[in-house]
Amino acid sequence: MAAKPQPMCAVTIGFETYLLPSAAGMKLVDLMQQALACERDFGIGNNVTATGPVDVHYRSVRPDQITMPPGSEVEPARRPSRPKAITQQSLRLTRKD
Repeated sequence: MAAKPQPMCAVTIGFETYLLPSAAGMKLVDLMQQALACERDFGIGNNVTATGPVDVHYRSVRPDQITMPPGSEVEPARRPSRPKAITQQSLRLTRKD
């Protein structure tokens, strides 16, 4: 028995559209609706100027509406089963004369 395909969605933020699982898309839209678009001031300091609400849209996508480029081996990114451990070894710098 084949596994049921995961519900997918397309989330548009500004001029870019992203394909992701529906549950993650709803969370993303919820977060982005709380955000304000802003412009960064490259002058003195690290100021930003809020320009208004973020333009974000959610759209459900059926599996038959998703196409991949020919020869593409791209699959949705998967969360690793567990995080990789960071080693606690100190870094020793040596000079070769």
